[in-house]
Amino acid sequence: MEMLELSILRSHAYLALVDRDHLQLMYADRSAIVTTGIIDLTTTEGEAMFLAMQIAFHRFTPEQWGFLPLVNNAFSLEPSGDIAYHRDKDSSTVKRDCLKNLTLSLQKKSRKIPLRLTLQEILYHQPGIIGRGTCVIGASCEDVKEWEKWELAVKVSWPSKTRRSLRKCGNFDEAEAISEEAKDLVEESKTHWALNHLPNILYSEDFDLDSEKKPMPQEKLALFLATADIINGAFKYEPRVLRVSVQEKLHRFTTLPTLLDYAQAFLDVFICHRWLYDCPRILHRDISSGNIMYRIIEGKIYGVLNDLDLSSLRESVEQGVQTSLQRTGTPPYMAIELLQDDCDNPHPILHLYRHDLESLAYVLLLLCSRNKFNPDIRSIERLQQSPFDNWFDPALSWNGLAESKRNYLQGRLSISTKVHPSFQDFIPWIQSLLFAFADGFEAKRKWEKNTERFGGLLKEGPSTKWEAGSLLNRTLRGRGPVTKKVQKPAPFKEETLGGQVVYLSLLRSLSNFAGNPLVYRDFDIREENSADGDLLYS
Repeated sequence: MEMLELSILRSHAYLALVDRDHLQLMYADRSAIVTTGIIDLTTTEGEAMFLAMQIAFHRFTPEQWGFLPLVNNAFSLEPSGDIAYHRDKDSSTVKRDCLKNLTLSLQKKSRKIPLRLTLQEILYHQPGIIGRGTCVIGASCEDVKEWEKWELAVKVSWPSKTRRSLRKCGNFDEAEAISEEAKDLVEESKTHWALNHLPNILYSEDFDLDSEKKPMPQEKLALFLATADIINGAFKYEPRVLRVSVQEKLHRFTTLPTLLDYAQAFLDVFICHRWLYDCPRILHRDISSGNIMYRIIEGKIYGVLNDLDLSSLRESVEQGVQTSLQRTGTPPYMAIELLQDDCDNPHPILHLYRHDLESLAYVLLLLCSRNKFNPDIRSIERLQQSPFDNWFDPALSWNGLAESKRNYLQGRLSISTKVHPSFQDFIPWIQSLLFAFADGFEAKRKWEKNTERFGGLLKEGPSTKWEAGSLLNRTLRGRGPVTKKVQKPAPFKEETLGGQVVYLSLLRSLSNFAGNPLVYRDFDIREENSADGDLLYS
């Protein structure tokens, strides 16, 4: 399985498990792992099957082996050969330089000649088999003069075919939407503030693995599983596409030089995230420390909210449209309610705006509790042992992680004790964010307990069940009949956890860091006397 887990540009892999005279074949791609029954090589049938297997594998093309699927000759890598499987000796991580100096050619539709990029070191590689398998690689390009002013990064991933990029959602185009919003809000001679806090996507293209001339195993497997009789339930195969994008290279959040820079970059992302939600109406849905970056413009540091691959339009989220069969998010940073949600639930929990705010709170908490800031070298060092290491344990279940987070929030007084002394200036911020969610979950618990007295879920009209039970109890106690009608509690405000998690209130708590006022990049922001005290944009 390492052939697929540690590979960079491979769609699927085959494996043979041999135990003396017994053989079992295994196939794995980004959506499923399939094994055959045990083949007995001592039988005539087993020998014939073994010979047929060798002949078939001998005839495989590189694409059928899973190496660099070619889609109408639009995607190719030079030099040829098995360069997709390289790892460090005695390590489970991929070599950072295994693709260095190779050439990646992309045939953009608007260009007559391929777009050639020279690859550099791997910046990020997502281990694992099932999922997107994201890999980010540094790159340079001499074919486009406009790109020479930036350092570049190439991102390769395998998203679900149903999760189309924002550029391809109907007539919606991410870059155009932001550009149009900028024209409406600022003069044409100025750059809209939000563009400084969003990734600069220069190229993006999806490559479908399906081919009429050369059917790929993913297509055949999807057709087979669609009609197969699955034991112990059902299985739905998730087709995927190869997505390649080129963007301006950004700096990792954990490489900022001062604590004040960390505070300003975090505030930048906090405000930009809300602007995305209000104006282009996009919900990010995958907040993590790896998706918070920064860029430097004229010597100033600007926080950047990166990686919108799992984002969705608010309309799709509110309608409960499912864009992937896999749970969305990075577990240590995911909201408690999303971790507890059952994947097989026919009515899954909607991903709300406050769930992203909860993830932002965990980003700050984990940054300040798992690292040590060294002012002498102006960088952070990862602690060998730190609080919340169990949140990153792959053996911890989703529900176990949710329970661990809930228990931590309930112990309000211990929140500050988990922060490393070098990050103590962030304690007021962490407390403001996490106390809001702790109070919100407590308010929801009390509301749910109160509604149980009315027989469960709220319904229109008085709760006759509760009132009848109360009447019986009072009569048995000799206290007479009920004369006062009991009022139903109002519906709970899920968006703000009963009014405890409000963007404007949280933003005010982040406006100052260690006595230093921070910069609000968004000069268009204004307060409105709205019902929930939220911020709106003009």
